[in-house]
Amino acid sequence: MKKSSVILIFLLVVLPSILAIENPLEISIQNTDNLIVAGTESTSNLNIKNNGIRDQTLTINSDKLGIFPFSEVFDYIIVEPNQITIKSHQEKTIKIKVKTLLNIPKEGRYENRLTIKSITDETLQSQLPLSISVIPAENSVNIQMDIESQIIPGKPTQYQLILKNRGNIELTNLNVKIKSDFYSEEFTVDIIGKDSTLIKDLTLTANPTSQEGESNLNIEILQNNIKKGSLIKQLTLTSNPDIQEERIVNKQFLATTIKIIKRNQGNSEVFK
Repeated sequence: MKKSSVILIFLLVVLPSILAIENPLEISIQNTDNLIVAGTESTSNLNIKNNGIRDQTLTINSDKLGIFPFSEVFDYIIVEPNQITIKSHQEKTIKIKVKTLLNIPKEGRYENRLTIKSITDETLQSQLPLSISVIPAENSVNIQMDIESQIIPGKPTQYQLILKNRGNIELTNLNVKIKSDFYSEEFTVDIIGKDSTLIKDLTLTANPTSQEGESNLNIEILQNNIKKGSLIKQLTLTSNPDIQEERIVNKQFLATTIKIIKRNQGNSEVFK
């Protein structure tokens, strides 16, 4: 019985200490931003907990070969501070600032690598991927349009324009341009907060004399004449039952004259 108690004490007290010595560092990283706009800076938090029985002095460095001019994505990575001392069974958080280049190859997830080394124990070293999702500046705003697919020329159609800021920075003074052969609209949005959505109620009235068929609605969002988002929405223009059209054909020698008369039988706006 006494021998069993000694073994139990060993398992409860001594064994955890041995395991802590073998794997003393518990490391994790959290990104404060889901998506980073190319050309901007973001901050991540590196958390290190020392589960060992000894204090540890650590250095934290990024991969220098994964930063400009060797990288097409990372402009710089700053670790503040890049050397810390963590007492036994304590935890510290280090700020990591990541700046991306403006012209990235494409939208996607990109990775650098952090190396954590112990000065007090040369055998202790860990590596951790620093991974971020980057979007081009021209894709900062996601545009959606809630509108009927079929438009009757001359009759007002209510719709919603939904603008979502995808990135990690506030967007201010945005110029929204909506253009097509049958309708145009332009207005300014003062601000769309970081990772937030703006819904704007609008009215589309297509030119009553517009031709039937498929037509594109082009939406573009600019900030200081720099594109931040775009969308092409295809709509179908149908006939207006209120507009009656009469064609009078007059054929003469070497010439044919066609006279088109349009009559408004309802309350649609025909001319502006």
